[in-house]
Amino acid sequence: MDGSKRDPLVERRAHFYHPKDGLYNPHVDLTCPACAAPGLITDGQGHFHCDYCGTHLVTDRTECPACGELNDQGADICSNCSEPLSIVASVIDRQGTTGRPLWIRRLRSQVADLKESEARASADRFEHLMDIDRRRQSAEAEAVAGQRLKDRNILFYGVAAALVIVFIIILLAAIL
Repeated sequence: MDGSKRDPLVERRAHFYHPKDGLYNPHVDLTCPACAAPGLITDGQGHFHCDYCGTHLVTDRTECPACGELNDQGADICSNCSEPLSIVASVIDRQGTTGRPLWIRRLRSQVADLKESEARASADRFEHLMDIDRRRQSAEAEAVAGQRLKDRNILFYGVAAALVIVFIIILLAAIL
């Protein structure tokens, strides 16, 4: 197939992508895995075509375990969070670096917000429990006041009945 007859607006060459700096390298073409011819053509959606042998390749996307971003198959580093996507990339990424992985650093940066959120939720739960306790104490005070009123009524009627009985006895004694 003659390369001069290709439409440059439709054709896009597959170039190596460096995820850390986000730049394409236009000087390095991918080679066909079937015939080793340079210059695979891609549509940017993970579909590749070799003009030399006619091979069509479709790549699956790899999900980043740290952020969930879908990356091209074979990518060593996530294009979103720069975390390694394979064990080999993880080992290579660790060479000469110190510190925790980016996803752990991101989570640790959220700790203050999480602690504040939990403190607010704890304060809300405590206030709710205090409100329940206030209502319980109020109901208990009302029950005590109601019992005192019943006790006073019983005492009043008991004393009144005793006075009536004593008055009747005195009347009977005076009559007899």
